[in-house]
Amino acid sequence: MRAAFLTFLVIAPVAQAGSVETFDGVKTVGAITLDFGQIIVTPNGGAAVKIDPAEVLSAQFADSVPAESFAPGVLLRNGTRLTGPFTTLTEPVVKFDRYKLSLPGGEIAWVIYQPISPAVAASAPGGKVGALLAGGDFFEGTIKAADDKSAKVLNPIFGPRTLVGASKDLLALILRDARRSTALFEVRTKDGALFGVEVLPMDKTGVNLRHPLYDNVKIEPKDILEIRAGPGRFQPLTALKPARVDPLPGRKLEQCFAVDKSLGDVPLDSLGAAHGKGFESAVGVAATWEVPAGFNVLNVLVAVPPGVPPANRLIFAVYADGRPITRSAPLSSSDKPTPLRAPLGPVRSISLRVEAGFPTTATGSGLWLDPVLIRK
Repeated sequence: MRAAFLTFLVIAPVAQAGSVETFDGVKTVGAITLDFGQIIVTPNGGAAVKIDPAEVLSAQFADSVPAESFAPGVLLRNGTRLTGPFTTLTEPVVKFDRYKLSLPGGEIAWVIYQPISPAVAASAPGGKVGALLAGGDFFEGTIKAADDKSAKVLNPIFGPRTLVGASKDLLALILRDARRSTALFEVRTKDGALFGVEVLPMDKTGVNLRHPLYDNVKIEPKDILEIRAGPGRFQPLTALKPARVDPLPGRKLEQCFAVDKSLGDVPLDSLGAAHGKGFESAVGVAATWEVPAGFNVLNVLVAVPPGVPPANRLIFAVYADGRPITRSAPLSSSDKPTPLRAPLGPVRSISLRVEAGFPTTATGSGLWLDPVLIRK
């Protein structure tokens, strides 16, 4: 009897140069691979570090990641972006061969014909149907026909107009408003797609997307540009409008509180903010924000700017619903930016305040760099 032998070929995952930044502000640069439920980064000459995706702010699978843009394709109502060709929107079901997907036409909010920046996309009028044109113009009307190459829009005054994407005059076709994404995770691909998911199953061969609209779509590591925390569990504090900021007596608000820049109009990325976000507030100024439901941790880097006299020590205090919950050690302008993490629990609001440490009459200001709310 002849014995049967099976030979198994084990293919090692291909590492890609990149970096992983976690919620605590630690960034590790090295070779990136995926494993069962984990992202692995191996620094040059160092040991591999396994990181739970729940702790990842951004895992970038490239040395440099291009700025966010809306690539040609479609924007779904839930904020997901798909790229590549698709069938006509006049059919009840729209097919995307690239992903082997068939989606109800009602799930498509925008058709994108030219690469556009998030700022240009945000300039589109809400609640209207029509075409976003080059130069910021909007041609409002009923959509009579559309596919991935052109659209026909009927305006009640100017009549029908056929717009062609190849002419570069047509930026996007807007069929309905898209909701702000609430996904816990986002996967950004090298061809410009962006998928939002609530869970992130992964192994050495890539990421398996789990979502009612695009279940079982597989993205291989070579096609991944970035895996990042989604808006459902990561919210930059500076993206929220403060509920209240009280200026110091006799001073204007802009003299003692500045968002995404210093009081001296200096970019915050030159002062220690990795993403250029944050604010500077004078000693004694409390800024208060309402906390979105479910967010229960604040992460921030705190620092005393160079202009404060070195002898002054300042304290960074966090209050939740008026109660003190976290305070930094007294810091001076000679100290490096210091991580401050505040577990919030179920609170309605938080207030951030810079206070005098030593002497008790110390004046100056403090920097709150890259402040983010996290859902844990």
